[in-house]
Amino acid sequence: MVGDLFLDARNGNVLVRNGKGNKARIVAISDRLASYLAEYVTWKSAVGEPVEAESPVFRSERKEAMTRSAVHRVWKAALSRAELPTRWGVHSTRHSYAVEVYRKTKDLRLTQRLLGHASPVTTQVYANLLDSDVRRGVEAVWAA
Repeated sequence: MVGDLFLDARNGNVLVRNGKGNKARIVAISDRLASYLAEYVTWKSAVGEPVEAESPVFRSERKEAMTRSAVHRVWKAALSRAELPTRWGVHSTRHSYAVEVYRKTKDLRLTQRLLGHASPVTTQVYANLLDSDVRRGVEAVWAA
């Protein structure tokens, strides 16, 4: 819903209403994504689409909130157009994001918080190091 977007300058957040375990939480988003979403909501308003708090951010061709299956179809079509494997699910972006956050920050607690995990043990699955990271680590230990 549009009301779930908090796009204040330099402080973008999204409310996830029904995360895993039906828990609600606030997720931080980048300033760049917040800017894109703000532009999109402005465009929606300009073309006459509803932007009230309870209006869907993205609508189907029937002007309704997109269902999970509709998002899945759009995702698969985008993968196909980009000539990427269509076996990748939407959830795989969550895993990729988690791995990148951990790779760039080496902060398991931050990664855990961004994913909304109750336990860092769950997050460790997402924070698996790639072979190249392991190789760099081994070489750093044995460097002269």
